[in-house]
Amino acid sequence: MLLRVSRNLKETYLIEINIAFQKYICSFNHSRERSNHHGGKGRQNEYPREDEGSYTIEEMIRQENQETKDSYLRHFASVAGQYKGVADEYETNFVKENAKLQGVLKPRLGSDAITEYKRREYAESTCPSCMDHTPHYLVISVRHRMFLSLPEHVSLSQGHCFITPLEHVGAMTRLDKAAVEEACAFKRDLCRMAALWKGKGASCVFMEVASYSTSFKHHTQIECVPVSRETMDELPSYFKKAMLDLGSEWDQNTRLIDLARLGARVRKIIPPNFGYFCVEFGVDGGGYAKVIDNWSTFPPHFGQEVLSGVLGKSPEKWRKPKKESLEQLRRKVVEFEEKWISVEEGANETNITTQHTEAASTIPDAAECVLEPEGPALPP
Repeated sequence: MLLRVSRNLKETYLIEINIAFQKYICSFNHSRERSNHHGGKGRQNEYPREDEGSYTIEEMIRQENQETKDSYLRHFASVAGQYKGVADEYETNFVKENAKLQGVLKPRLGSDAITEYKRREYAESTCPSCMDHTPHYLVISVRHRMFLSLPEHVSLSQGHCFITPLEHVGAMTRLDKAAVEEACAFKRDLCRMAALWKGKGASCVFMEVASYSTSFKHHTQIECVPVSRETMDELPSYFKKAMLDLGSEWDQNTRLIDLARLGARVRKIIPPNFGYFCVEFGVDGGGYAKVIDNWSTFPPHFGQEVLSGVLGKSPEKWRKPKKESLEQLRRKVVEFEEKWISVEEGANETNITTQHTEAASTIPDAAECVLEPEGPALPP
C-alpha cells in the first residue's frame, strides 16, 4: 500500500515538473522570438513594436529641448546600466517597466530647464556687453546679427572698437553662418579704415575670448585694434611665444593652432562647446588659437597685455582702464564716424561698380548681335 502511494506521488511530481518545464520552454522561445531582431551579421532586420504608453515625436522633441547637459548624462548612465545585450539597446526604452522611471525623470527635466532658463535670463539682464546695456551713443553700426561699438574706457589705439553679436552667446563658433559673414564684413571694413588711421599698409588685430557652453555670464566680443604695418609684422612672433607659454604642461589641449597653415577659421577647427582664445592679424593675415582648459590659469586681459607690450602702453591702459568723460567720448565717436562713413561709401561704390561690370559682361557686343526685322518683309 505504501509503495503504491509513493509511486503515485512520484508520478504526479514528475508530471508537474514536466508541465513546468514545458511552460518555461514556451516562454523562453517567445522571449527569444520577441528580442531576436538581428540577422546573422549583427544587422538589425526589424524593430520592436511601440508600446501604448510611448511618447509621440513632438513630445520627444520637446523633452529633448528641455534637457540640459547634466540631465543628458544622467539619462545616458541610467540607460547604460540597463543594457544587457544587442537587442536591449532598442528595447529598453519601450518596455512598460520604465514608465515609473520616466515619471520620476520628467519633473526633474522640467526643473532643470527652468533653472537653466532663469540663469540665462539673469545673465542677460546684467550683461554689460549686450546691446540693451551698451550706451547708445557708443553704437556705430547695427546689422541683422552683429553690431559695432566703441569702448567706454580709454582706447589702446585710434579706432579701437568691438564687434559684438546681438545674441547673448559665449563664442563665435556657436553662431550661424550668416552671423559669421556679418562679422567678416565688419572686419574687412575696419581693415580698410585702419589705413586712414595708421597710414598705408596698416591693418587691424582681432582678439576673441570664448567661454564654454556651460557659462551663461560671458558674452563674446571681437576686440579690434588698428596697428601700423611695422607693428603688424612684429605681432605674430610675440603672440605665438605668449600663447605657447599659456597654461600648464598638464593641460589636455596644449597645441597651438596656426590658422594660416590650416587655411581655415576658428569656426571650422574648434568645436562649438569649447572655450578658446583667438587672435587674427588682418582679414587674410592668419592668426593663432588655443583651447583653454583651466580658466584659473588664463589672465583675463591676456590679449591686451601682449598687444600693449608691443605698442609700449602702460598697464593702466589695459588692466583697469579709466572711463572717459562725456566730452572725450563725444570727440572719439565723431572722429570714428567720419572715417566709418567714408569707408562705407567707398564699399558701396565698389559694390555698385562690380555689379555694373558683371551686368555689362553678360550683354553681347553689337557686332555679334544680328537684329531680325520686325513684321513682314517689304516687297522689292
